[in-house]
Amino acid sequence: MPTLTIQVYLAPTPDAGEPNPKAWPKPHNVTLELSRTTGGPPITVGPSDEQGLITCALEPGTYTVAARPDTPVGFTDVRASGGGEPADLVLAARSGQRGKEPYVVLLPEAGTQLVRLLTVTPEGRTAPGARAAVAGVDYVSGPDGLIHAAAKGESVDVVARSGGFYAPLDPKATEHPMGVDPLADEPKRLVYRRDFARFVIEAAVDGKPVVGAVFRLVPSDARDETDSRRERTDGHGRCVFDTVAPGMADIAVDDLSHAKCGTHGVDVDPRYRRALCKAARGKEHDISERFRFLRLATEETHGISGEVTDEEGHPVPHVRVTIHSEDGTEELDTTHTDDDGDYELVVDRAGVYLLSADPGYGEPVQWTTVDVNSTPVVPFVVTRPPGRGGRTTPSGQVLSDLSSFPVLTEDIGSGRGAPVVGGDRSATYGQIVEGALRDVLGWRPGSNTSGFQAALTGAFELREVEGHTEFTWHPRGYAVQADLGALTGAQASIYNRAKNALDQVTPLLDGLQPLDPAADPQDTEAIRTIVRSELGELVDELAVEGGPRIQRVNELFTLLAGPHVTGTPLNPDSVGGQLAQLRERFGLNTGRVGTLDEERIVTNFRIVVDHVLALEAGWQTYRQLFDGTTPDTSLGTVLIRLSRNLDVVAQSVEEAVFTLESVFIDAAQRQTIRLEFPASSGLPSILFSDLLDWVVRVSTSEAPRLIREAGKDGVVAITPILDQLADLVRRTLALARSGTLPSGVALPDGLRTGRVVRALGELAQQLTDTARLAHAVQRGEPPLVVFAEAEKHSGHHLRVRLVGSGFLPGATAELSALERPDWAVIVSGTVDTTKPGRATALFNGVPRDRDLTWVVTLVNPGGIRSNTVDALTT
Repeated sequence: MPTLTIQVYLAPTPDAGEPNPKAWPKPHNVTLELSRTTGGPPITVGPSDEQGLITCALEPGTYTVAARPDTPVGFTDVRASGGGEPADLVLAARSGQRGKEPYVVLLPEAGTQLVRLLTVTPEGRTAPGARAAVAGVDYVSGPDGLIHAAAKGESVDVVARSGGFYAPLDPKATEHPMGVDPLADEPKRLVYRRDFARFVIEAAVDGKPVVGAVFRLVPSDARDETDSRRERTDGHGRCVFDTVAPGMADIAVDDLSHAKCGTHGVDVDPRYRRALCKAARGKEHDISERFRFLRLATEETHGISGEVTDEEGHPVPHVRVTIHSEDGTEELDTTHTDDDGDYELVVDRAGVYLLSADPGYGEPVQWTTVDVNSTPVVPFVVTRPPGRGGRTTPSGQVLSDLSSFPVLTEDIGSGRGAPVVGGDRSATYGQIVEGALRDVLGWRPGSNTSGFQAALTGAFELREVEGHTEFTWHPRGYAVQADLGALTGAQASIYNRAKNALDQVTPLLDGLQPLDPAADPQDTEAIRTIVRSELGELVDELAVEGGPRIQRVNELFTLLAGPHVTGTPLNPDSVGGQLAQLRERFGLNTGRVGTLDEERIVTNFRIVVDHVLALEAGWQTYRQLFDGTTPDTSLGTVLIRLSRNLDVVAQSVEEAVFTLESVFIDAAQRQTIRLEFPASSGLPSILFSDLLDWVVRVSTSEAPRLIREAGKDGVVAITPILDQLADLVRRTLALARSGTLPSGVALPDGLRTGRVVRALGELAQQLTDTARLAHAVQRGEPPLVVFAEAEKHSGHHLRVRLVGSGFLPGATAELSALERPDWAVIVSGTVDTTKPGRATALFNGVPRDRDLTWVVTLVNPGGIRSNTVDALTT
């Protein structure tokens, strides 16, 4: 069925000719009746929009046009374009019609002519909805502030019905005789003062707009609910109640189920949920401050703040304030006081915590227990030693520490070595041979000789050639070796494609000849060199161990082919960037092709561009795999990063040992310091030297060997050891800060210095980061959710209980609405997985809406996702 757009005009006089699109009015809100000349019931089309256009679907044929009863008063005659004479009132509708749009002209009645009035406010803005009587007939101005009327004679009387019309010449008069000139370029202007008030609300949280909040206005004289009005905030957080009758009005927040501030849901402060306002005649009232909104966080946040002072009440800057778990074994957050002695810390849930303040100049660390349920204020009073003003370095190390202990300088070196472990930790010849066998044969060395023979047979093909034996090696998989890991998976794939592409396009690029006879040889050679260099840089970047730098690869593709636009077809003739410069400087376009050799040159250029664009398309597919460590990241890439972390751990031990030596805690003394832990931890004591030696052996020998020989199983096996070492070093750090063991035995003073505490803190953080990276390598199956049950709470909170298997500690959950894919996914806090096969997730900011199906997915640490199941249907 063809779709037609009909243009509606108002003629200035009954005898007007063809429409003048620039001068004739195009009325809005006009409906027409069309009847087929072959018979049938009339068809109503319209109303027209603000440009006077009516879009409708009609069967091909011819139609007669008639004016509806709601046509502007005084315009009852109709003329239409079409195949017949104008008097025939024929409108042609043909399938696939082209050319001018059909039009309909509304003609004034005989003896009348068009009157155009423009209603404006005293500020010069158009005044839609203004009421006036023209020649005794009532009219209302449209969205453009115009009134179109038909009147007899050369003048017309305009009477104010409401809103305070007055003409510029006589503002006190209520009836205004005005001259009529239907062909005037500008309509008559009437200044219109509002009888009504206007309320404006701009809803925001911290300057960010609240979108989708619904307000309700109820006049004081309202009889029932039908007299109330509702308006929703727009994309700028703005809500407007226009044409409000003078008097009192009750305005309240009505619905926040779809309200958002950024990606967060919102709530309203109950004290600022409603406001009783007075509407003054003709005034605009901004009542934004009468309502206050709150952003709903996805997780609870609590904090601790306070001030650190000395005995005399003077603030002490640069004091290290740390919050620990209840048992003091885990450091959750740390900060230093500012110049005014103030500090502030944040935790992600309510509970009981330990808070410590360490001034850093040898005095005992102060500890206190804090019950966090909101933001408590916890002050500290620290003691300054006599004669010490507590001057500190910018990093928080007290200058007295520097005077008490010397600063030693020694070349630590960059290799894996630590003075606490004897013996050679370098790879043995046997390990080198085993690694070569794994790379060449794809076989893990062992006692199974049949496995070795099968791997040897599969890797090498033997054949007799002219009396001698030749062999061909078939690689077991493409990989670029890099310490423990290798370039495998997506990175190896795109690197291999890029390297092969470079080998193919380099001779084609070198063989390009300019087709433009005016081309400058120096310019052409310069752009050729640039393209060749950038292609080489691209291949080298894709081979970076541990994954290429995403920003660098994006930049190289942008330089070569121009900005990437999603959905743009890969067309060598429209490529941008340096390849476009190459095309322009060489004149490589089909318009210059005159011989077969010239066409070959253009073809070679197209091949070069095709290779680059194909590589870019592959990069857009694989790019997300190099951003962090996910389950889709190849094992080789993860092992490269894990190898680097283990190397950093070994170097951190070296630095810690060097720092201990600088405060006179040498190897012999470290062998006498027995670290004791609280009885509640259940951990036996351990010598300080043994702990450092254990960390070095794991990071330089045990972990690399397990990973090299067992792959993913080796990482899974070493992960608990890394967790245990990180826990022991954190507990040692807590002992160093306190200066005493649980038994009351004092630790050496040097162990409490800022430099040693920082060195142990860095070692603990490096071990924690390494363990977290190792946790990302998992061999288990993804979690399975069999059943989900949701329980609705007050406000916008939703608790979901899950039943299934494979739920790991630290898992989170995601909630999404099936019918609203445009809504953001709601992520829960840490899921409670203490009960086997059971999990409980709490979601905040869940909108209330009818006929919505919410589905939930559980995500284990490392990004391993479960199946998706229905959680709730509202």
